[in-house]
Parts: sequence; C-alpha cells; structure tokens
Amino acid sequence: MAIDAELTNQLIRARAEVEQHPIGELSFATRHDVLRAMGPLLADAEGRHTIIGPGLRRRTRLAISLVRPVLPLWEAHYPAKHPHRMLELAQDYIDGRCDREKLRSEVSAFSGALDTSDTPDKQLAYIAARAAVSAGFVAESDELLEPDEGITKEELEDPQDPDHWDCAYWAAGAVSGGMQWEAGFDPVRHKAFWLWYVDTAVPAAWSEPDQQA
Repeated sequence: MAIDAELTNQLIRARAEVEQHPIGELSFATRHDVLRAMGPLLADAEGRHTIIGPGLRRRTRLAISLVRPVLPLWEAHYPAKHPHRMLELAQDYIDGRCDREKLRSEVSAFSGALDTSDTPDKQLAYIAARAAVSAGFVAESDELLEPDEGITKEELEDPQDPDHWDCAYWAAGAVSGGMQWEAGFDPVRHKAFWLWYVDTAVPAAWSEPDQQA
C-alpha cells in the first residue's frame, strides 16, 4: 500500500531533522507527528486506546520491527526468550490470536521483573528488553501520543520519566551502544538508526498487509 501524503510529508521533515541534528537524533515531538500520521488513535468508551484499527496495527508492527534487531543483545546474556515472547504476544494480539488481558498480564510481569545492571554489556540487554516491553504495551494500548492523566503536552514531547520513553527511544539506545549520556554511546550508529527508522521501518510498517480486517 502506498504511503499517503501526510505521512510522506512527516517523513521528509523527520529525515531533515535527523540530518541536521548534532548526533542524528529524531525528537519525541517529530516522532509523535510521524506516529500520528500512521493512523488514528481509536478510544474505547473509557477513553483508552484499546481498539484495534489501522493505526494501532501499523504502530505495533513498527515497534516489533524496531526490537527484532536488538534481540541478540539480550540473547548474549540470558537464555530465556522473554523479549521474544513480548513481540510474539504483540503480533498475536493485533492478529486476533491473543486476548488483551493475556497480553497485558505477561508484558506487565516481564516489565516488573526487569532490573538494571552495572556492567555495560548487560545494560544493553536491559535496554533491549525495555524496548520489547514497550512494543508489547504499544499493542495493548497504543503509543502515548496525547496528554493523559499525570502527563502534560510539554512532558509528552520531552519526557524525563523513563516510563514515558517510547519503543523507538529504547531501541535506539540499544543500537547505539547505550543512551546518549552513557560511555558506550556511538553517534554514528545513533544517526544510522534514525535514518533507517525514517527511510525503511516506518514505510514498511505502513505497507505490510493486515492479517485481520
């Protein structure tokens, strides 16, 4: 399916931002514009973004695709396939093979069990796992793209709380050798990740056919 004009324009703007940024960063605000252009946020009767529509499917497929390349960082240290399970559940949910309660329960359990590590290599495993958890939560209740209880528009566009960081931010940290403030951070890999996000990952998530109408 061809990308529509709104998303195309957002991707052009996003690419220019990455190219011009000193470390090749794509801001939360611009990224949110891209994500919103992938399809509407559909709210249920309680105002939660739980309805599975084209936007949620595309954003979930995007999140899954961002995490897959960083799974080896987890596998290098841990035999359990918990992050892989997060992606499997997310895909199953949007394809109608898993109910929302099961998805939420397993993702929440894995999220609660995660802990940081003092060693840089295991820290990357942790970051990759946080990306996988984020992908699960995208499927469960979509990306955090609108101000909500306890978070303002300003906080949404420049979140300081790690609980408000999105899947792409965690995945970028894993690919880049760590977060921007960490010793292993590589700005070259960081920029390459965001260019791949704009040029390849988002268009692929838009174009992939749905498994369920």
